[in-house]
Amino acid sequence: MSGASFPVALAYSITSVVDAARSVGVLDALAVDGPASAAQVATRCGLDRRAVLVLVEALVALGLIETDGAGIYRIGSSPLMGRELWAGLEQTLRSGEPAQPHDTSSSAAREYPARVEELARQTTDDARLVAELLAAPNLEIFDLASGAAQWSRALVVREPTCRVTAVDLPEVLETTRRLVGSNGAAGRFTFLAADLTQADLGESRCDLALVGNLCHLLGEEANRALLLRVGRLVRPGGRVAIIDVLPGDQTDVVVKTLYDMSLLLRTSRGGLYALAAYAEWLSEAGFVGIERTILGGTPVRSVIVARRPR
Repeated sequence: MSGASFPVALAYSITSVVDAARSVGVLDALAVDGPASAAQVATRCGLDRRAVLVLVEALVALGLIETDGAGIYRIGSSPLMGRELWAGLEQTLRSGEPAQPHDTSSSAAREYPARVEELARQTTDDARLVAELLAAPNLEIFDLASGAAQWSRALVVREPTCRVTAVDLPEVLETTRRLVGSNGAAGRFTFLAADLTQADLGESRCDLALVGNLCHLLGEEANRALLLRVGRLVRPGGRVAIIDVLPGDQTDVVVKTLYDMSLLLRTSRGGLYALAAYAEWLSEAGFVGIERTILGGTPVRSVIVARRPR
């Protein structure tokens, strides 16, 4: 489903399937009442069993729901398809304000404690690749907006001598502590409660600063200010790694467009920033040797690595 030639008839068919699934209650039956077989969904909604079986398989193909392969269906976990998020699209189109804001401290404290574990599962493969790229013995790491700490946990698994300071809002760090503990890595982590849009992170405290899945939530000036603070945080010779979605990496135009719209629903000033923008901010913060590695996933993420000169 790539490119500007995406067939109008196909788009109409997809929207018709989704509208019908919502109208007859199939999505609510799975979201509210929990995973079920097609027959159970049909009973819950008072629908024809054969028709529902075809419908749920179509919804699986579209990524709206998932199946365990044994005939049980549940609401999907795609970052582009959250029902609650997209339900606010009309409101955002009318007001210009995000219907489900995730970019303020108060909204992040409300939204992310329940979301970060699923977001981590979606980026497990990317986290392994980041660890392969960045791991080295005895690194002091600051994991900024750590969430589920998937990036730093993967680094500690690959190189157990690393030590991590996980930085996030106090409400989110409760989840971070639990996940780090369940991973058997608690002894390598300390936790710092802070609002990264305002916090003074200090100077020369780490060899590696991780900024994962954060910059797309912020406006240009907020990103510039954040990376200036990161520049002071990283020791001479140390590195910063920004893991995020870059617009030029998206080979699927439909995915890129939907991700842009999801940011409209979630943020007041956020967006997808080109490598040139990151290079400008990092240079202003005193970093050199900027390199980008494309990771993968849907949407496609990249890791941008730069270092502080000695």
